Amino acid sequence: MLYLSLLLTIVSFIALFTNKSNYNKDLITTSKGKNIKLKDEKIISLFIILLIISILTIFAGLRTSFNDTSLYMYLFYYSVSDDLSSLIEIDYSLGAYPGFEIYQMILKILFGENPQILIFASSLIYVGTFIYFYHSYAYKFSLSVYLFLTSGLYIFGMAAIKQTLAMSIGILAIKYLIANKLKTFFLIIFLASTFHPYILLFLLLPLFRKKVWSKKVLFLVFLTAFAVIFYEYLVAALIGVTSEITGKKYQEESFLETEGGSILRILVLSVVPLISWYYRKTINKYRNNLVNISINASILGLLFIIPGYFGGANLFARLSYFFLPFNILSLVWILYNVISNKYRNIMILLCIVFYLVFYLYQYKNFYEVFNHIFQVGEFYNYNY
Repeated sequence: MLYLSLLLTIVSFIALFTNKSNYNKDLITTSKGKNIKLKDEKIISLFIILLIISILTIFAGLRTSFNDTSLYMYLFYYSVSDDLSSLIEIDYSLGAYPGFEIYQMILKILFGENPQILIFASSLIYVGTFIYFYHSYAYKFSLSVYLFLTSGLYIFGMAAIKQTLAMSIGILAIKYLIANKLKTFFLIIFLASTFHPYILLFLLLPLFRKKVWSKKVLFLVFLTAFAVIFYEYLVAALIGVTSEITGKKYQEESFLETEGGSILRILVLSVVPLISWYYRKTINKYRNNLVNISINASILGLLFIIPGYFGGANLFARLSYFFLPFNILSLVWILYNVISNKYRNIMILLCIVFYLVFYLYQYKNFYEVFNHIFQVGEFYNYNY
């Protein structure tokens, strides 16, 4: 826990120096002196971003334990081919994750058989992509990085490599969704689905660009309430759809008899939907497609996790994680654009404190990640 706390403190402190706001255009001017100042700040900002990416990548990329990390490493060493002719033997159904298989094959051909390569490269991709995403679109970069760490999204990348790689590709498609280039958006999402098919949930996003809390969203809220009431029927339907997409068989008892999700996580994910409902008229006046997409995606994330409170927490929680990047984006934007000046600072402070409590609560027993964290290749050397 000490290492996680130090990581949070160091990275959040470094992020403060970017002073990044996508809506701050004060420095753009024809004045020669201020143009130089703008150029210098861009260089400093780039250096800080690369430093943050480096720290987070090293921390995650040198791990040899935690969740399925050791299994990924084992399979990379023993099961992944380093022969291009094996491409014809890959199962190209979505449930077989063909994109991920090809990705591993490329890594093995280019960099060798040490499985630490897979962990480090995957960490670099998801950390780099998410930091780029927040630097490009977040209203306040430093707070977004803090929430990226404390919300559990960063740690999730260590537990679910295929999912976070799919998310990394998927969030790059948002640029084209905002620009209404839907063909490119759909193409990128399809590419991402070859890493993990759950990213196909992003195909819902074009429906929610125009308004927050539209009739479409309210209809989904009604469906969620209906699903909670008839949970057993929802499970049967969900198992059928999931099995069809992934090719895996799931037991209904694993959803009905297993422990439900955390009420604390549900409360955390409820913040953006509740505040946006209260200020929906104000938010809709901005007519900002990115904001509308992000807030509605946050609502979708909450709607996915609510049924998980009653069972099958692992599946429902992972579905909701696909929308978590937008929850962070939305919360930061709301704090700086919707909350009045009178209450803004206290709300930001409460956000920082509550997310810190949530962070410490989630990972109070989180120590196994660090067993070999700075010993590159120890897993490889010890086991092979």
